[in-house]
Amino acid sequence: MIKLKILKKSSLIICLAIIALRCNENKKIERKVAILQTEDLVFNVGHILKDSTYKFNFYVKSVGDNPLIVDSVSKNCECTNVKFSHKPINKGDSAKFEVTFKANKSDSGKFTSSFVIKANVKNYFVPVYFTGTLID
Repeated sequence: MIKLKILKKSSLIICLAIIALRCNENKKIERKVAILQTEDLVFNVGHILKDSTYKFNFYVKSVGDNPLIVDSVSKNCECTNVKFSHKPINKGDSAKFEVTFKANKSDSGKFTSSFVIKANVKNYFVPVYFTGTLID
């Protein structure tokens, strides 16, 4: 009877230890906040022909002591595509975002499009807007 109680207590302790380890695995690792710098978050790309593709580069610089880590980029429409490197950006280094905008032939006039950089910065989200005018 005594051996059985010891075995039950040992099994309980092992189970609790496994549960505690599993819970720690699921905790999100807290990352240090980085500082992102850019010339402007709203810029004009000028005149773009309807039904054409316009490409431009957008740059960010890491200016804080902690590396800047870009998790992802969200876009507001299928007309915008953004490519970027997932490598950490160390202090003083810059990263390029290659932006492609596909103008719709049925649209005309002024437009605004955007994408959001998700990174280890203070507010996590950095919205970037670009405007222009679609012409025939």
